[in-house]
Amino acid sequence: MIYNFSKIVTQDRNSQKWHNYADDPIVSQMWIADMDFEVANEIKESLINRIQTPIFGYTNVPDSYYDSIQKWQLNEHQWVVEKDWIVPVSGVVTGINLVIQAFTTEGDKIVIQTPVYHSFFNCILNNNRVVVENPLEQYNDYYKIDFNHLECIFRKEKPKMMILCSPHNPVGKVFSKQELESICMLCSKYNVILVSDEIHQDIVFPGSSHYSVGRFKDYLENVIILVSASKSFNLAGFKVSNSIIPNKKMRELYTQKKKQNGPISLNILGLIACEAAYQFGKPWLKEVVNYIESNRDYALEFFKRYSNHFHIFTPSATYFLWIKGISDIFSKQTIADWFLNSAKIRGNKGEDFGRSNMDFIRLNIACRKETLVESLNRVESSLTKAM
Repeated sequence: MIYNFSKIVTQDRNSQKWHNYADDPIVSQMWIADMDFEVANEIKESLINRIQTPIFGYTNVPDSYYDSIQKWQLNEHQWVVEKDWIVPVSGVVTGINLVIQAFTTEGDKIVIQTPVYHSFFNCILNNNRVVVENPLEQYNDYYKIDFNHLECIFRKEKPKMMILCSPHNPVGKVFSKQELESICMLCSKYNVILVSDEIHQDIVFPGSSHYSVGRFKDYLENVIILVSASKSFNLAGFKVSNSIIPNKKMRELYTQKKKQNGPISLNILGLIACEAAYQFGKPWLKEVVNYIESNRDYALEFFKRYSNHFHIFTPSATYFLWIKGISDIFSKQTIADWFLNSAKIRGNKGEDFGRSNMDFIRLNIACRKETLVESLNRVESSLTKAM
């Protein structure tokens, strides 16, 4: 291993993850979606080199930036992306808001597959659109899509858009090529715009492979794909992502909506960091995925030992665990509250991902193995006291 992911890294004093809830230093912060690891040295060096030129005015997006995205998608995901398709934007959530504003009107219905990333709800509701849920079905340790229900929604509710999370946050599902093609086919059949948030495309464990909906040539006119280096390389604070829109007319409408929302210049250092990540970050990414996989396996083994209290879903991607509390211990408080109050672990409440998920908690395991072990030891001690 070249990189030391067990190194204790001093957190920035403005870190949301560690300082929004700094009142109890014992608490393990395993909630917001970023990592506790230092970024790749090549990214740091690229930023330092740019800072040596101490002028930070408005900047153009260089051709090398687009080239790095094209090469990454081709080499890592076998997806041929044309330069003209790429529209840089300050964050995937910003991109979701823009597609909603550009291609739907107030009162329109938008489909999401719950449980799902809470910002999907916020983007839809804050723009005065209507959320329509196609709940994923629990199947043993995994989730699957209810295609009959999805087509029923398309036929009866007549939504204008579907927002897909692929790979899926929080359940860690990697959709198969067949599943994705079926979604594209249904969206095309019922004239529903498909927006695919693929921000977690690079955090995929061995045995699974991410397939972008942008690879289905027959459906390119009806899809928008959102990608970013932020989750893969721990760069969320730079606020740079990319909307990939093959349909020229849709791309023009999207770009016009982007202009209407204010300045379109991007973070100059964010562009540098993103380009460096795609150019030089693959060795770091490979090791960090292996490290997170080891954390995942350790946690799966732990929670399965206590299967009378927890049901854990096996993630094939992302750095999240999605856990259901199933014992009487959680009868007087939610599992998320129990983790915080008893085990001193702050995760995300299940209901953030859909109101029917109060029995769940999402934990971020992109942390030092030592942090994970200490945290789960507290879970074990708390269970012993409660029994």
